[in-house]
Amino acid sequence: MKGKIKHEALKYPTISVQALADMVQSSSGVCVSERTIKNALHSDGLHGRAPKKKPFINERNRKKRLAFARENPSVLGKM
Repeated sequence: MKGKIKHEALKYPTISVQALADMVQSSSGVCVSERTIKNALHSDGLHGRAPKKKPFINERNRKKRLAFARENPSVLGKM
């Protein structure tokens, strides 16, 4: 069951512990507490940190960012 918890946490990185516990209970029929879920995730090296949101870079924005970087090398620390 510990592997299932880790798999679901990696599959849905922004899921809450309560939702994860509900998911495990509905799929396996075993009632699991939030603390048990947290302990299982901590032992696997997963902690309560949400992934950082990255800006959407489409082709137009990518070209603008590249042009800015080439025109302003000192801003990026490349003197």
